[in-house]
Amino acid sequence: MILFTNARIFDGSGAAAFVGEVLVKDNRISAVNRSATPLSRDGAQVVDALGATLMPGMTEAHAQLSWPTSVERFVPGMTLLPEDLLLVDGDPIENIALLQDKGNLRAIMKDGKFHKAPVGAA
Repeated sequence: MILFTNARIFDGSGAAAFVGEVLVKDNRISAVNRSATPLSRDGAQVVDALGATLMPGMTEAHAQLSWPTSVERFVPGMTLLPEDLLLVDGDPIENIALLQDKGNLRAIMKDGKFHKAPVGAA
C-alpha cells in the first residue's frame, strides 16, 4: 500500500488539478483525498510528492478511458486494469514538453510497483 501525499493531482477528468492525497492498494487507486483531514497512514509507505504533479501514466491510453458498465459486461475484467501513475516536476498540463525530459519524472508506478521510485522511497 502506497500513499502519495502533498501532490498536485491531475485526474484526467477535465476538472482543474487539486492538492491532495492518493492511496494505491492492490495495484489500484483505492482513495483520492482532497480534504484537509489526511487519510490513514496505517500500513502505508508514505511518499511526499513535495507539490509535484501526480497524473495517469498514459502508457496505455486505452486503459485510461472510463468504461461504462456495458463494456464490462462484454469484456470481463476491463475495469480492473492496473493503475499507472507518473509523479512529475512542474505542470505538464501547462507544458506537456516536461514529459520529454526524464529528469522531470520523479516516480513511475506501473501495476502498483515503482519502476522509478521517488528519492527516499523503497
